[in-house]
Amino acid sequence: MKQIQPKRLFVASCLALLVTSLSFGIRAGILGQLGVQFHLNAQELAIIAGTAFWGFPSQ
Repeated sequence: MKQIQPKRLFVASCLALLVTSLSFGIRAGILGQLGVQFHLNAQELAIIAGTAFWGFPSQ
């Protein structure tokens, strides 16, 4: 069994947080355009934005 490498784990965690924050920013930035292009109302846009949180719950 391999030993845990704290430095590599820290770097991987930082990269995961960076990617997550970028995806939230990109999604938030294009919601208005999606609403106009596909004639979506606020409720439909909220559902689209909410899909970002589907992967967070864990047991």
